Amino acid sequence: FCSLSDTAADVTASLNKETEIAVKQYMQKLENLSAVALTKDNYMDYDASDTQLDKYRAAQIESEMTNYLTSFSLLDNYCDFAIIYRNDSHAGKLSSVTEDLLEPDMFQTLKNGLDGKKTAWVCGINDDYNRIYYLREVHDHAIFVGSFYTNELSGTFIPKGRQDNAELFLTDSSGRIIYSHKGKEGSMISPKYIDQSQKSGYTLINYDMIESVSVLDCGWKIITVNDMRASHSIYVRTDVICLGIVLFSIAVIAMISIVAAPAGSAYATKKSST
Repeated sequence: FCSLSDTAADVTASLNKETEIAVKQYMQKLENLSAVALTKDNYMDYDASDTQLDKYRAAQIESEMTNYLTSFSLLDNYCDFAIIYRNDSHAGKLSSVTEDLLEPDMFQTLKNGLDGKKTAWVCGINDDYNRIYYLREVHDHAIFVGSFYTNELSGTFIPKGRQDNAELFLTDSSGRIIYSHKGKEGSMISPKYIDQSQKSGYTLINYDMIESVSVLDCGWKIITVNDMRASHSIYVRTDVICLGIVLFSIAVIAMISIVAAPAGSAYATKKSST
């Protein structure tokens, strides 16, 4: 049992680490791309909510910014790659789905998502888990929003090799499922899988399951759970069969001994009489 669990724990931890690296790379790509896009000072200093701006010049800047930001969105087919201003105007690529989710006050919704931080990853806006959003403060009156479809991660959360029974999850810090290869997005992960310590890179082993956990910089978690009950039941059945064979063998030997004993006694009696 110990050997089986140790081997499964190593494989589970390895799968969890692979998934963590792949998710981090996907998220860092959007973070890095937005950082590059937001280095253009004459665009980043722009404030669409400034009532003193010349309307013609404002329209011209926003048109240029939209073309500029949209070109970045095409590099990885992002759903959104835009800057939202305090007056809810925007420049860049902003999908109608995101616009509907963020209304009636788009800027304030994003500001709430930042929660006082300069950057944040957000999912589940208005209970919608189809998109993952990256938010970045541009200045006091502007917030960048980039997003991709959650199912873009489908190629990452796939059990491999001997991990057919494994379940892989991406959850927020509270344990709400953002993505799983078996669905369940938006629901809470089983309480027995939640560890409140926020530790990362650990593996838990018990009779029923092996769980490996990694915590991302944003507080989200990669969790891989390997159900060990099927594996253990095979070993239990094998042990029962082996025990049965041993007991049967002992019974056969005992019966042979019992049958052979009278014959031996008779032979000894006959020999002594002669």
